[in-house]
Amino acid sequence: MRTKMTLRKAPLIGGLVITVVRICRPHETKHTILQIEMKVITFHDNLIKTSYNQIMANTKQQFTINGEKVPHLHLNEIPAKFIRKDTPAQKYRDDVLRTLQSLQYTYGKLITSAQICYLNIDSITNSKPYMPSPNKVYESVRDFVYHYENYAVRIFVLREKSLHFINAALPVEWPEHDVRVATMLNHTTVKKAKLHGLIKKFDANSTNPLGNLVKNRNQLTHKLYYANIDHYLRPTLAAEIDDEDEDALKDWLNQWKRRIKDKEEIVTGAQKELSYLNHELSEKVYIFRSNKAK
Repeated sequence: MRTKMTLRKAPLIGGLVITVVRICRPHETKHTILQIEMKVITFHDNLIKTSYNQIMANTKQQFTINGEKVPHLHLNEIPAKFIRKDTPAQKYRDDVLRTLQSLQYTYGKLITSAQICYLNIDSITNSKPYMPSPNKVYESVRDFVYHYENYAVRIFVLREKSLHFINAALPVEWPEHDVRVATMLNHTTVKKAKLHGLIKKFDANSTNPLGNLVKNRNQLTHKLYYANIDHYLRPTLAAEIDDEDEDALKDWLNQWKRRIKDKEEIVTGAQKELSYLNHELSEKVYIFRSNKAK
């Protein structure tokens, strides 16, 4: 078995994607899983490139960075006169960038985990030659849900850091304990900067994927004992299914396959939203501060 590692820059979110491809002999069990993982990485790349190309096609050059005209602005490119060193605006800007990087990493883990779940579930329900034990399938489902929970919590962190960045960078100047979605949406400065639309996407009551994830995060942290959901959204295994009942096992697996598909689609939709967030947040702050300085 040989191992190949490649390193490249992630163009939109500012992170690095490290891809480790293990090349196995055809008869090895992991061969199929690793092929799926490589396809997932390609899918993720195409998703980000498509979003980036759409943005590029629909935006005119309007920003000047170091004397060069560019079609888009990133958070780390906002001029220092607007984001002063060692200020809350710089601190929260850096927090937003780090959170975007961690979300990109978690997204890759989640998508790969989903594909492994599909492989394991289909192998049992369709009686394929590769037949994992039920316990192995349970573990792969729990692994997926762990990554989903992780992603949902990080989306909430991104929302909070973004609100605090907006509060410090425009500035809105709410006291930190008053920085919430409702207070920011109703503030005149936020409306003038045209950032209320971006903030609404994170509202737990919205239909946007970002809002759905915030809602799930709230269920995880506040409503475990009051809502009709699984503890931490995870499968309860023995309490749900008897391994000896083959029909019941297959039905349980197919139900979880649908749940995983639904969650995967939510996260993929959120990741597409995030490909715009870096541009939208930085550009609207830049435009508002530039107009204010005139």
